[in-house]
Amino acid sequence: MKSEADRDRIFHEQLERCGVDYFDFYLLHSIEDGGNGETYERLDCYNWGLQKKAEGRIRHFGFSFHGSPAYLARILDAHPEIEFVQIQLNYADWNNPVVRSGELYENLRGRNIPMIIMEPVKGGTLTSLTPELEAMYRAVRPDASVASWALRFVGSLPGVMTILSGIRTAR
Repeated sequence: MKSEADRDRIFHEQLERCGVDYFDFYLLHSIEDGGNGETYERLDCYNWGLQKKAEGRIRHFGFSFHGSPAYLARILDAHPEIEFVQIQLNYADWNNPVVRSGELYENLRGRNIPMIIMEPVKGGTLTSLTPELEAMYRAVRPDASVASWALRFVGSLPGVMTILSGIRTAR
């Protein structure tokens, strides 16, 4: 997206490709420190989204996020109109110093903002664990898959409205 005109052009292309007149949930994609967030601010995409809501073309407006907890807080402080946020979250990244999904979760939860979760099985990494770890899971739930533990973890968290599994094959 390079200009304000691109907002409507892209939006109308998306509506046409999906064969719909409106989107129930529409998000600005991939906000991160030093990335798309600056473009969305420069092109006034947040007010544009509110305008599309007022027109009935968007029912709920949010964004997907890949940045720091501090940047997330700044965006949410500046844009309280945001209705949901998509974040990467899984038990392996909860305390990861790069992803910091636990901090992102707590920030959103503290504001009562519903979350869409991506990467609950960490790109498949959490579908196959060491034999020792897998044995621990199987001792508690012998018939449950290792991946189901990752999905259950995310699904048990208050404020999670949707989980995008990212799973390509069922086991």
